[in-house]
Amino acid sequence: MPYLLYIKSKKTKVYIFMVRKSCIASWYLWAINIVLSSVTFGQELDRDSLRKKVEQFQQTPGYKKDTAYIKALNHLAYRYWSTVPDSVMAISKRALLFSNRIGYQRGVVVAMINIGTAHYEKGNFQEAMEVERDAMIRAEQMGLRKEIGVLCINLSMVYMDIGLYEKAQQLAYRGLEIATENGYDKQVARNHWTLGQVHELQGNLHEARKSFARSKALYDRAGYKDLLHMLDIRIGRVYLKENQPATALEFYEKALKESRDLGHRAGMVRSFMALGDFLEQTGNPTEAMEKYAEATNIAMKLGTEQKVAEADLKVAKCLLGTGKPEEAYVQVQRGLRLARKINHMTLTREGVLVLSEIQAAMGDYKAALDSYREYTSLGDSLMNQEVRTQLVRAEEQFRHGQEIRTVNQRHQEQLLRQRNLTYFILVLSILLVVMVVLLFLYLRNIRRTNRIQKLHQEEIDAQNRELERMGKFKDRILSVVAHDVKTPLNSLKSTVDMYREGMFTKEEMGMLTNDISMKLNEVNFFVNDLVLWAKSQMTEASARPVRFEIKEIVEKTISLLLPDAKRKGIEVLDRTGPGMVFADVEMVKIVVRNFLANAIKYSGKGDGIIISSSIQSGERLLVVSVEDTGTGIPAEKLPHIFDEVNMSTEGTHHEIGTGLGLVLSRQYMEMNHGKIGVESEQGKGSTFWFALPLAEQPS
Repeated sequence: MPYLLYIKSKKTKVYIFMVRKSCIASWYLWAINIVLSSVTFGQELDRDSLRKKVEQFQQTPGYKKDTAYIKALNHLAYRYWSTVPDSVMAISKRALLFSNRIGYQRGVVVAMINIGTAHYEKGNFQEAMEVERDAMIRAEQMGLRKEIGVLCINLSMVYMDIGLYEKAQQLAYRGLEIATENGYDKQVARNHWTLGQVHELQGNLHEARKSFARSKALYDRAGYKDLLHMLDIRIGRVYLKENQPATALEFYEKALKESRDLGHRAGMVRSFMALGDFLEQTGNPTEAMEKYAEATNIAMKLGTEQKVAEADLKVAKCLLGTGKPEEAYVQVQRGLRLARKINHMTLTREGVLVLSEIQAAMGDYKAALDSYREYTSLGDSLMNQEVRTQLVRAEEQFRHGQEIRTVNQRHQEQLLRQRNLTYFILVLSILLVVMVVLLFLYLRNIRRTNRIQKLHQEEIDAQNRELERMGKFKDRILSVVAHDVKTPLNSLKSTVDMYREGMFTKEEMGMLTNDISMKLNEVNFFVNDLVLWAKSQMTEASARPVRFEIKEIVEKTISLLLPDAKRKGIEVLDRTGPGMVFADVEMVKIVVRNFLANAIKYSGKGDGIIISSSIQSGERLLVVSVEDTGTGIPAEKLPHIFDEVNMSTEGTHHEIGTGLGLVLSRQYMEMNHGKIGVESEQGKGSTFWFALPLAEQPS
């Protein structure tokens, strides 16, 4: 985030006065005054001198962690923001700890602003938003106008990165208003900068250039020369988007010259990176690599591992584009190591994608596929832009709903008070006329109110129970989709994406067809089970029993799933005899299909499956069993095999399932007045069975 806050005194000297009772106190005050007389909190101090000042604090006899020390820490954190976000985080957390200890609220707010900035620089937008919002609440409670203005800018940057441009623009205008009213010249300039970024993201390039130019003029007039190069880079980027590369190059070179003249090494890194990007985009990858190398050398001296990693990845892409995949492989490995070391998820994901492309160019398709899958996995963990936007919008809607509910609650309380007051006046009036009538009416009204309240309470309790049930149902649905449906879909998507990008030949894709077909069958069964289970949870389903022959159902199910069994080398034997049952045909089909599918899933090559039936004359039940010689079920899982809490495990060929098939089977058997059960021994196989009422013989 390109803006932090530190406290800068109008005077350059900072003094601390402490009260002591002994003569040593006088000497101590004099020593502290001498040490702090050279401490300034202006932006001209570099990190080395600030570190020395902090060390002087700690080495002073009788030293205490007071407000001057906290200000020094916050300023030191500010000087790190553009190079080492992890250092910003560590120093700011230290400042926050000491601020809380001594009750220094302004120090708390400034430290929280710096922590939010560190989260932003590392791409942790949700964490940055939470910290900055908390800081905004504290700043507004204390009336810290300058800090509120800074937080408007910082939150505006977060909203821009998650795609809420209107919200970002509103905050930028609010920050501009605060800065203008209070004469905060630097904040005025920074808000014009932020508005320029919003205009650029919205496609208003002319307005973006005007805002950037206005911001640069204000910074220049205020003497903040070390920020001018960043605005020149922004203006150059806008000109490049307007298809004016010559003008864009002038601004990039101007930014580099300004940074060199000031000896601003972080600015030189940014300028060389911008020039490298420009050369790469305009078709000069060799010259671009030279600029990236310059940026890398300076960044390494600064200790800015994030910029070094970023430059390494860009050089790797250029090398790949110039037909040097082996050199690109070495470069991308170095960049990836740094990105993982500093735990920068965005750079890591970008590096893994470049690595996948390089491996594909080198002919190592298996490694390329593995890298691409890691890239997809990292994308899920980072959460894509649309999902982040939806989460933030949902949070905003939730907050708005809470405000409406609070207003409604207050309105209801006011109406309740008015009603009670009306009753009270009515009672007093009636007391003056007839006491007996008043008492009768009052008692009758109380009884009626109690009945109504009781009915309302019962309705509310019923609604709460239903909401709780639906909430649990929603959680189970999301758990199943996230755990069992997304995985095969991600695998299929990765394979198809790589085929579309030319990483597989048609012959190689043909070899993967069976695997794709199996995955699609799994997803189809997943969705069918999920829909049926969701329907059973949301509606009161009931069975529609009819007379039918069980053997026909078994034969059709075997013909449906036999290709899967043959593919795995499993023999399926049908030993069911004739038998008429009275049950819901579709529900029984689902039970038979789930039993046979599970038997195939947990059996391997050379195993066998036997489907048989028998009649229990005493209870007038037809029993159908599916016996396999597969992996079996652990003893501790058997008691819960038909519970909703049970989750499916991988099959012998890494097949997965929703774990809902057996739940549906149990529910359907109960609806048809049947029974269900399982017998299994791990390593020897399983026998699943169900029993249905026999159909009455027609008269």
